[in-house]
Amino acid sequence: MKIYLAGNISENPQTYLWRVNFTKLIKLAAIKWDEPSSVQVIDPCRNQFNQRLSDEVVDDGRAFLEEARKRSQHILRPKDYQLIKQSDIFVVNFQYSSPHKPMVATVMELTWAADIFYLPIIGIFPATANVYSGHPWIDELMSYRVDSVEAAVAVINDFFTYVR
Repeated sequence: MKIYLAGNISENPQTYLWRVNFTKLIKLAAIKWDEPSSVQVIDPCRNQFNQRLSDEVVDDGRAFLEEARKRSQHILRPKDYQLIKQSDIFVVNFQYSSPHKPMVATVMELTWAADIFYLPIIGIFPATANVYSGHPWIDELMSYRVDSVEAAVAVINDFFTYVR
């Protein structure tokens, strides 16, 4: 089972921490299924490019975006497309959206996941509504809506693991 993680990437550390938390929780769940090697989390933030960029560029997000554009040229879109193509489940977190940084790439990834690869999409939404949580197009793409990372792991556990 390959699980792709999508959502805002910004100067807010939570945009990275939820991914780490999800990975720990799903790996613990896989141990309970007695199949720890059966789960692979695909986190597009956890490659050398993003790690170096995060370590080297700290600001309000504009310099980060400019530096990412300069260093990546045109490889980010096809890279993420290929990662989604390999995936079985798509988890997207809308809790850390920012009105100053629209989730353009995340919406693109959602479209690929839903309309090209027909992946089940689990959306994590904030308790207080934001621009994405009530949008009809976003709502139409969701296979399942939850309010936490823990709940997303529980959905995967309930629907995508099998008792032997």
